[in-house]
Amino acid sequence: MAYSTVSLINAAGSIAANDKRLSICLKPNGFSFSLIAANTLYMVGEAEGTPSGTLTDVANDIKSYFGSLGIVSIDLKEAELVVPVATFTWVPDEVYTAVDDRNYLTLTGAEIGFEHVYTCHSDILGAQLVFASVDSLITPFKIALPGIKVCCQYNKTVNTQLATQCGDGNLALLNLRDGYADLTAYRKGKLELCRTFASANVDQLLFQTLETVKLFTLESDTFCLLLCGEADRDIYATLRPYFASVALYTGRKLTFATDEFRSLHTYRHALTLC
Repeated sequence: MAYSTVSLINAAGSIAANDKRLSICLKPNGFSFSLIAANTLYMVGEAEGTPSGTLTDVANDIKSYFGSLGIVSIDLKEAELVVPVATFTWVPDEVYTAVDDRNYLTLTGAEIGFEHVYTCHSDILGAQLVFASVDSLITPFKIALPGIKVCCQYNKTVNTQLATQCGDGNLALLNLRDGYADLTAYRKGKLELCRTFASANVDQLLFQTLETVKLFTLESDTFCLLLCGEADRDIYATLRPYFASVALYTGRKLTFATDEFRSLHTYRHALTLC
């Protein structure tokens, strides 16, 4: 089997309702995932591996891996694949036309090349999120889990929970991943911007975050910076002196099926728990 488990908390044997929702987030060397039913968290894990062979071979490896955990597509009410990307744009429903998807990205100055263009919808914004990714990363999941919905990180970080948490102030969420940071900012409960930038080290992360906050005049005595993904103590310690408040973001409020989840660093899995 191409994929092996890095970490896993599994209480799925106690699921009674037929309401299983599987969320998967791609990573450079594998993927993380969660299984939620009736707003209760039953499973969180990380798998790594090097896909090899044809797309069908990789799909079979993915299907076998989840099958070994008792997860089969026919039992799922919903499945989603979160694809972290750097090439994206929002297009309001009023002006969106599907045949222009590639043109929307080209207008941002992005060089798409051989990447495939995908879209996902935000009911909150009334807009399409258009993004580009390598098709070979996504197709095996679509084969292994028929009907899986494909989205990118900003479809998860633009949500009512963060807009409500922002209140009458300003708030920004940093999703940290391998070599990049995804910044989603809100002003008085409304989305202000989404931006992905290179973040090779903590100094670059600090500079780019400060520059964005100042450029969009988000800074205030009540400004809150939230962190999720590959955050650590060094990053927190570096950012903390520069902002009024810095905290961890753990996704939406969930009930835990087992006390083991209380020791889980849920902020690392926020994209699959939103």
